[in-house]
Amino acid sequence: LLTAWLLSGWLAGLDRFLFESLSELRNPIADQVMLFITGLGDTWLLLIVLAAGIACLLLRGRRNAAMHWLGTVAATALVTYLLKLVIAAPRPAPLYDGLSIYSFPSTHTTLSIAVYGFMAVLVARELMPARRWAPYLGAALLVIPIGFSRLYLGAHWLSDVLGGLALGLATLALFGIAYRRHPAQPLGW
Repeated sequence: LLTAWLLSGWLAGLDRFLFESLSELRNPIADQVMLFITGLGDTWLLLIVLAAGIACLLLRGRRNAAMHWLGTVAATALVTYLLKLVIAAPRPAPLYDGLSIYSFPSTHTTLSIAVYGFMAVLVARELMPARRWAPYLGAALLVIPIGFSRLYLGAHWLSDVLGGLALGLATLALFGIAYRRHPAQPLGW
């Protein structure tokens, strides 16, 4: 109910305003840059990063870390797709078919947070407390441009990206806290 109110109320006006404003700024060079950036959040690339990371963790005997990372991504994907089915919010432009015709929340944003964000959790755990901000900043410098590229390309509304950020951060926090609460040997570089 709250989501329906937000999507049809004042946020819908902001969605439309930002969509139209960014549409006016589009040009071929920026389009190519944004297509590259949005590609960093494509499901196939995220699955490759996840598979490589989990393989490395399992080869080092870090099953707990691998399962938490996989759980983060699986839970995020499941909730994202369920929300898409339940809310069934249309995209700004008809770019996709199947379940992907629905826009809320942004899958690129939520899964990017799950994959790159949990990688940051793994790296941050190995650093001194005063330096733990660095991997989180690195993940943010990947995820925020991915979310913006979705807006620029007209693939999502602002509310989709904000919803994706909120969902991604919530699941990342849940699984990150669960992982950090379990003692583990250092991963090493």
